[in-house]
Amino acid sequence: MNTPPVVVDTEQVKKAIQALSKDLSERAKIGYNKAETLVRTELNHAFNRAALDSMQSAGLDHYRFVATFDHRTCPRCGGIDGLVFEVEESMPGENYPPMHPRCRCTVVPSLGEVVGKRTSKVGGKRVK
Repeated sequence: MNTPPVVVDTEQVKKAIQALSKDLSERAKIGYNKAETLVRTELNHAFNRAALDSMQSAGLDHYRFVATFDHRTCPRCGGIDGLVFEVEESMPGENYPPMHPRCRCTVVPSLGEVVGKRTSKVGGKRVK
């Protein structure tokens, strides 16, 4: 059976984050920004935990850390972008996202070796 590709509607995700953040802010009686930080960080954790579980279920031994590169990328995440780690040694905050509150990094399965460098756009310009 062919599984259709997953298409993420970023506007729907944004609206869901806003709704969850508003609800949390009101229920916990905390500021909206603090609530949004909690929501974004926990969603990142859940997403990356699911990725790790999938890699373990598939018998994969390594993952590659992937930072989101733009003007907001922190040195900590940028510094380990592209590095390959063993699945069994994954530690959120050390070598597995989220590395910090509002972390936007993720991971992808790896066969164990770093190949090449990535580029990204910052301000419309390509950077390495």
